[in-house]
Amino acid sequence: MFLIQKRVAGKLKNFAYLGTGNFNEKTAKLYSDHALLTAKVQIAEEVKQIFDLLAGKILLPKTKHLKHLNKRWIDAFVNWTERIVRYKRITVYITSIVLLVVSIIGIYQIDISGSPIEDMPKNEQFFKDIRFFEKEFDGIMPVEIVVDTKRPKGVLKPATLKRIDRLGNVIQEIPALSESTKLLPFHYK
Repeated sequence: MFLIQKRVAGKLKNFAYLGTGNFNEKTAKLYSDHALLTAKVQIAEEVKQIFDLLAGKILLPKTKHLKHLNKRWIDAFVNWTERIVRYKRITVYITSIVLLVVSIIGIYQIDISGSPIEDMPKNEQFFKDIRFFEKEFDGIMPVEIVVDTKRPKGVLKPATLKRIDRLGNVIQEIPALSESTKLLPFHYK
């Protein structure tokens, strides 16, 4: 690793060399060397910091990076956690197992209802319409798919019509859904 500093236009510019570094003339022919010579600021600055550290120049952190050290509750929490992990291992295992069991019981207590009207306002007209479909068709709900291409007459383009036809075919393959009313009674070849 090399750090080359050069004065360019009155400012000091850093160049960094990173490589496997075989500079022994006797063994250099035995294996190849891989290296990077760069003036990229981030890499050159990191190499400079390494040399500053090795030279004994202390890089003091900024005050904002040390603020967390003054908070005693962080030290207390970390020490408490370490004590628990070291000296109360059985308690940690038992607590984890109890929490796992309670979580599994909680998961089985969740009641999943497939009704799409639970969150709808009860006084709206569409709520009454949905209730009608539930009552008359035993809960079977019609599904309407609206295609908006955001272009005038975009839905009439052959590529869009082919996609709509493919979607209709996919819907027909789902056994839980009844046969759809296809918009396209013909097929494209």
